[in-house]
Amino acid sequence: GILLFAGFIFLLFSIGQFETLQGFLNQFAPDGTLESFTPAFHAQFRIPFLFLGAILFIIGGISATFRTPFKQMVEETIRWLPDFAKAVWEDSKDFFKLLIPEKLSWWEIVLLSIIVLFALFGRWAMINKPMMHDESYTFIAFARHPLRQVISDYHLPNNHIFNSVLIHFMYELIGNPGPVVVRFPAFLAGVLVCFSTFFFVRREYGKWPALVTSTIAAVTPWLVDQSVNGRGYMLMALFTIWMVSLAFIVRRTRNRFAWVLLIIVSVLNLWTLPIALYPFSIVSAWLLLSALIGDMDDAYEGLWNFLKYLIGFGVASGVITFLLYTPIFFIGSGWNSFFNNPFVSALSWNDFTQTLPIRLVSTYNAWIRGVPILLVIFLIIGAILYDIFRRKLVDFRISLPLVTFAVLTVIFVVQKPNPWARIWTYLLPIVILWCLAGWFGFAKAIFKPEKLKTIYPVFGSIVMVVALILGGVHITEQLQYFRGEKGQVETVTLWLDENYKLTKEDIVLTSIGFGPAYWYYFDLHGIPLETVLRLNEHEAIDLIYLIVDDRENSDYQELFSGQPIAPEVCPSEVVEQVHEYGHYSVYQCNAVKP
Repeated sequence: GILLFAGFIFLLFSIGQFETLQGFLNQFAPDGTLESFTPAFHAQFRIPFLFLGAILFIIGGISATFRTPFKQMVEETIRWLPDFAKAVWEDSKDFFKLLIPEKLSWWEIVLLSIIVLFALFGRWAMINKPMMHDESYTFIAFARHPLRQVISDYHLPNNHIFNSVLIHFMYELIGNPGPVVVRFPAFLAGVLVCFSTFFFVRREYGKWPALVTSTIAAVTPWLVDQSVNGRGYMLMALFTIWMVSLAFIVRRTRNRFAWVLLIIVSVLNLWTLPIALYPFSIVSAWLLLSALIGDMDDAYEGLWNFLKYLIGFGVASGVITFLLYTPIFFIGSGWNSFFNNPFVSALSWNDFTQTLPIRLVSTYNAWIRGVPILLVIFLIIGAILYDIFRRKLVDFRISLPLVTFAVLTVIFVVQKPNPWARIWTYLLPIVILWCLAGWFGFAKAIFKPEKLKTIYPVFGSIVMVVALILGGVHITEQLQYFRGEKGQVETVTLWLDENYKLTKEDIVLTSIGFGPAYWYYFDLHGIPLETVLRLNEHEAIDLIYLIVDDRENSDYQELFSGQPIAPEVCPSEVVEQVHEYGHYSVYQCNAVKP
């Protein structure tokens, strides 16, 4: 009864007209007016309360209609939880043996240490490269604010929330000494991707595939670049590797601890980026298809018992993820900012079919940037060989590459997204695995086991040496920022600070594409952010500085677009160019009073 009543109240709130609800609620206010109940409040909570009310109403209806069975189910669940918790604890003792079933030899530890150190230094050498638009916006608009705002503000999808939370704690801990604060979560995830890839591939495919795959992951330019991009894409890649690794374990053995970890990792992935729905769907579909053909551990005692775990995994992941996003719905930017954000809305079918080939080509070019064409061909052939000789390496019968292709095809047909190259980053470490493992499977198919003892080390060593050389070349090309060279945006910022000592009364208008990067460097070097943000709060306008980017093919007048300042305050006769550096020209304007 209580659930039905609560559901009815929430549904009434979401369906009722504002004026009617306002008249009703005002009766309970001491002064006859409930000021907190506004049209904006009503509009923000209508959809969340509709869902909450529907859920409560359905549960309440079931409990009232099937009172005895429902009561029994609740009681059984309450009794089951302690037993399940105990089973999870017991399974945790076996879980870590499943992660590394064989003891690592000393030479593996040495080679892995070299790979991880190479990955660490290669990324650290680029940690101070010039800040980019999106990561700068992430820091200025989200991460540097109070935690309540970090987890509830989704006015733009730049807020990869778990990544922003980690940056927020870094900022609270050490302030803002440089880009490392914004990029450290991605940097750490990038190094851990190499480490995690090794142990996952080592368990499933063997020593040399693990060493080679982790080496390529350590030096691939796209993965290195995304590891020093203060967004959530490398965290998503790390969590995806963990999800796939855990999925392999739960298919092979009924380990409750692994299932719980799979839920936790999936939730963190989805809380970082909603598009983690892609790897979540891939993993779920692969496990489902494996179960349907009986490719699972006998300990599950049949398909239905396995499906219980799989359904529990899906429901628990979905519910916890929804709860983590509820601050957006209830206290933050609102339901529409998350589900109807124009920056991630679906394309029309015509736009999607025209855009998809362009995005796929740009993704391919991003992935192979800095990789010799012969190595690219080698990897593509390996990917083809993987699905032919996969069963020579692993014991599962359902092809993960084919499931990945099928699931993404269905999602894309339904969702019609604009698939920028960066959203595919989570797939690249796994694709590298498929490309390299294909060659090991091919060798295993045509050579006798005694021959493989020589072929694997020789082949693996050659690929690793070539990869490390190419990775070293890529690092040396980026060392100027490691040595302290400043990027163009920071150099212009420092010039402004040195020559004009900007105060909060001054105004700086910047180019659209690099505006947030200027915001970041203004904050870093102690220039008041009021000079570039919240310009409508300025009571008087005296000096205006205009920074024009020649790559945008625009003049300084276009900098006023979208600003609360009319371009008429800076006619050409009062504008003077005072500096030029790289792509940027700086103008000074003594504002004309209206």
